[in-house]
Amino acid sequence: MWNRRLILGEIIAGLHTSRLKVSVGDELIFPVGNRTTTAMVAGITGELMDDRVLMSLATAETVLLTMGRVNAAILGGVSVGRGALEEKLANTTLPVSTLVYTEDVVQGMATMLQGLLAMFAAFIGFGILAEVLFVSTTVVLNTLERELEFISLRAMGASPGDIRYLVCAESVT
Repeated sequence: MWNRRLILGEIIAGLHTSRLKVSVGDELIFPVGNRTTTAMVAGITGELMDDRVLMSLATAETVLLTMGRVNAAILGGVSVGRGALEEKLANTTLPVSTLVYTEDVVQGMATMLQGLLAMFAAFIGFGILAEVLFVSTTVVLNTLERELEFISLRAMGASPGDIRYLVCAESVT
């Protein structure tokens, strides 16, 4: 019975819905062709596998009758290094096409998030640059449009600082 245990995801286990409503220790019946077999639920997880069933290769062989055909396997609790693990898997009858390690996935996600943050920072920088260019262009255009008006203000006694303050105040508002 030890090899007929499996782990279910929260969604398939129906913790939050009215699907299966299974709990740890329940027996599930799997109809495979004209045969049926059972397996005990050893655990329920919601981490990265909500709608998945996780089982050992022996359990997949006996419960689902995979007959050596396995799409993917998750190895847990392996205390050997990468090289030793790859060597052990190379000596099995399973045709291994790709090995994905948890550390590589975590590192890839961290790199992707850093790239996204850099992209957002670049967008914010472009936005600030565009705003500065817009305001400075507006100030320059206001100054060039109203050159005759400024000459009149200077003739009436306004200082260049007063005129600069007037132009900046109008540009901001």
